Amino acid sequence: MGNLSIHSGSPLDIEVDNFDEVVIDEMYWLTVDEAEALAEGILRAVTLVRGRRHSKPADGGESR
Repeated sequence: MGNLSIHSGSPLDIEVDNFDEVVIDEMYWLTVDEAEALAEGILRAVTLVRGRRHSKPADGGESR
């Protein structure tokens, strides 16, 4: 069986190889635990950025 390609809308090429490793852009080979930790970290960062965007005042000034 070949690599399983994941179509997520990401600009990165994400696959699962025959050894159950997550391969990103044929440059990074991650274990399942590493990939899960990376995904959780990215999700937290995105949540933080979205929270900041929603808390900005309508006039574009700095929120405190």
